[in-house]
Amino acid sequence: MAVQAQLYPENLGLSLPICGLQDCMSTPAPFDADFCYPPQQMMIPSHLDQNAQNFASSSSSMCDGFLSMALSQSLVAQSENERLKSVLREQRRRQLATLINVMESKALHLMRRKEEDLARATKKTLELEACLKKVEMESESWERLAKANEAMALDLSNAVERVKEGLIMVSNAAEDAESLCRGSCDDQQEVKEESSKKIACPCKHCNSRSSCVLFLPCRHLCSCMSCEAFLDSCPVCKAVKEASMKVFWV
Repeated sequence: MAVQAQLYPENLGLSLPICGLQDCMSTPAPFDADFCYPPQQMMIPSHLDQNAQNFASSSSSMCDGFLSMALSQSLVAQSENERLKSVLREQRRRQLATLINVMESKALHLMRRKEEDLARATKKTLELEACLKKVEMESESWERLAKANEAMALDLSNAVERVKEGLIMVSNAAEDAESLCRGSCDDQQEVKEESSKKIACPCKHCNSRSSCVLFLPCRHLCSCMSCEAFLDSCPVCKAVKEASMKVFWV
């Protein structure tokens, strides 16, 4: 029994753990009778020695099987690990491509909106500039018209002043004539006043009636109502008549 108890693997110096790859890869120790048996038991039968050798051989075969199984499992695990890495890389690549596509779509949408806003703002600016130019042109036109009307009013005022001065001169001449001819009748006095008026501001076309029509744009008071209808130009400066205005004597 003592001999059989000493034939277990731990007594034979064999290391056979099966839970680790590194331990299985270690080569089992050869059978050492001197190490396993004390000196008093060195003398053993030959069949026990043969059994020990068979057991060591079977242990070596078992270790080789375990090593092969461990290597196979390691290769399978390594292959599975590589497959998982490849799957993760592909999944990450797809997620990144999806994210890039979404970001590109959003960026294109924002760019289109900005371009539309810019086009609307540019169109609105052009419309405002055109409206501003139109208002400026109308303002300049009204300003020119106002200046022309102001100049016309000034010329008319000057013409009226000249007519008033002429009337005053005629009135003074009439008074002088009346003082010289107190014995004349009223008809003779009216004839003298009429002749005085004709001399003061006669029509430049017929020289027989008073001038009461103002020619435009030259602003000359140079025609009577009868002659104005037949005149196409001013009899004073020969400017083309564009319009005429009747002046009422005060």
